[in-house]
Amino acid sequence: MKTIVSMQDLRELEIKPSDLLAEYRRLLESEVRELWKSKLSVKIDRCPACGCKPAEAFEKWGVAYSRCSGCSSIFAAARPGEESLGRFYSTSPAAGFWRKKVLHETESARLEKLLVPRCEWILDGLSEYFPGAVTALDHTPFSAPLLKLLAEQLPSLEACISAHPLSGDGLQARIIPSPGALYAKPPPKVDFITAFDAFDRAADPGKFVTAIGNCLNPGGIAFLTATSASGLEVQLLGSHSPSILPPDRLNLFSIEGLEAMFAEPQWEICEISTPGMLDVEIVKRHVKEGDFTGSTAFFHYLIQSRGPECLEALQEFLQANRLSSFARLIVRKK
Repeated sequence: MKTIVSMQDLRELEIKPSDLLAEYRRLLESEVRELWKSKLSVKIDRCPACGCKPAEAFEKWGVAYSRCSGCSSIFAAARPGEESLGRFYSTSPAAGFWRKKVLHETESARLEKLLVPRCEWILDGLSEYFPGAVTALDHTPFSAPLLKLLAEQLPSLEACISAHPLSGDGLQARIIPSPGALYAKPPPKVDFITAFDAFDRAADPGKFVTAIGNCLNPGGIAFLTATSASGLEVQLLGSHSPSILPPDRLNLFSIEGLEAMFAEPQWEICEISTPGMLDVEIVKRHVKEGDFTGSTAFFHYLIQSRGPECLEALQEFLQANRLSSFARLIVRKK
């Protein structure tokens, strides 16, 4: 199983400008508090990854999060069902603001810093694990630019089914929009699946993993990203972590939790890495704006007294030891 270390020049404000992000959070918080006052159809009293009993962790915007006593994964204890979440994202003013303002105004930075590296990762993974792949299914919100890029770089791709309701418009002819295909009966069969930023928001993560398996041909592979509860940012900041925004982040599995979700004999994990580059940047901003006591005192010292080389080395250490809060996986269906 591979672990990748990738130190790239990436700054959070380039892809998430602070004024736009502040407005998005303001809109989203108000909507989330209202949504969680309604009837929540999915209750989780056991860890979806390892089955252990959880304990209370923290609350964010009226959403109670639990922490698994076994693998330390973090998840919302109660949440709306898949259909309710789909309606929320389709009608939410916050989601509309993200699509029309944030994505539009950060288009060029996101292409260079996020989409091109993700496309290269997919191409490298296919070359190593499934070089003959010709069919794909994508279950990623706002994925049209990535799918266009992938289609340009992978001429052998015959068809890609867009299975997420928020996949986006303007797909090339070879892309076949089919919202909801991930959970279709019978599901489509493809050689590989891309699902970025989708696992975190799945109403039922166990059902999500089963659906991925049902859509893959034998030996097919899935490319996934997730927010990791093992990471420095989440471990240190907890509910203050800017990454924990319900309902975008309902499930934050630890590395151990991810390994349990994709365990033998159904799955083989080809790669699991945490190549995130923003943990130190986010913690740095937090300690500059907040308290310098307790668990953040050490980082205040690093930021104030040590140079950028030390902070870069810290982020590289986090990557090498799977301790960044951004995780990516390549898993193969057996």
